[in-house]
Amino acid sequence: HVRLWIVLLKKQALSARSINRKVSALKIFFNYCKRERMVRFNPLLKIKSLKEADRLPVVVAQSNLLDLFEREDVFGKDFNGFRDRLILELFYQTGIRLSELRFIKLFDYYHIERELRIIGKRNKERIIPLNQNIIKLLNNYIKLRGKQFPTIKSPYLFLTKNGKQTYSKMIYRIVNHYLSIVSTVQKRSPHVLRHAFATHLLNNGAD
Repeated sequence: HVRLWIVLLKKQALSARSINRKVSALKIFFNYCKRERMVRFNPLLKIKSLKEADRLPVVVAQSNLLDLFEREDVFGKDFNGFRDRLILELFYQTGIRLSELRFIKLFDYYHIERELRIIGKRNKERIIPLNQNIIKLLNNYIKLRGKQFPTIKSPYLFLTKNGKQTYSKMIYRIVNHYLSIVSTVQKRSPHVLRHAFATHLLNNGAD
């Protein structure tokens, strides 16, 4: 009966994801029935989930991002402008996550070694090599940060205009704002820049 029902759902042109969600709900219902001793076994345990099509990530065109970073009328010349540009460049050039960027500390930047230490998921550490462009942006930003907040002792690299640690919604808004200038993609999040980092590497011959 369940298999015939799934066939019927397929004929109704429902996606595999939608059908799997319905099957999952029915499985939970029969678990309840078994617990209440209304049935002896759960018939859904023999039903396998349908294979779902992989959803392709949203990717911003490489030309759009190059245009963003090459234009001189986009990022301001004040502290906020330097900070915002560095945030977007780090996302795009290193592929780090939003949660990782927020918690970068000043001592995580090794200027002489040209490396950045990142603490990722499950508290795992990795070292990211930096190119000359990022190093220049980092040095300029850190110098400006010191002038902007001479008395603030926060260890975090990125600060708000009030000298506090940045927060996720703020960084999301920054990325969304600048990507909207050069791209029409609907999703304009830090994760989109992470996908762009990986996709553009592949498109340019990386393994």
